[in-house]
Amino acid sequence: KEFLHIEVTDVVTQDIGQDETAVTVTAQVTGVKRSASRLQPGATITVTYTSHNRAIIGPSPSPILKRGDRLTAYLNPSNRRGVFVEAALGRSFVTK
Repeated sequence: KEFLHIEVTDVVTQDIGQDETAVTVTAQVTGVKRSASRLQPGATITVTYTSHNRAIIGPSPSPILKRGDRLTAYLNPSNRRGVFVEAALGRSFVTK
């Protein structure tokens, strides 16, 4: 539902299991291609997801983003205002 260009401003990680890392990303929206949430450039958003640290069968895992990354992001809104989740798992973040 959200097709955005973002710049990562902060990343917080936490190990949550043997092979999983919880990731919370804060990013500034730098461009909007499509937004069901009516986001505008300059907005700050939070993205939460889990990254798998080993190969698993199925969709590719999302990478752990880094501060300063400039990406195209495909996201869905979560049940918390201003917080988004991956829309396409490992394909949710595409390097420009």
